[in-house]
Amino acid sequence: VKSTTEWCLLDAKTFRPKRVPESVQELFK
Repeated sequence: VKSTTEWCLLDAKTFRPKRVPESVQELFK
């Protein structure tokens, strides 16, 4: 749930699609 919330906030800040490359997801892990 926490990770989902973080991605929602990130999506709201960057205004980018929720789908992101795995390489980018690794940076936020």
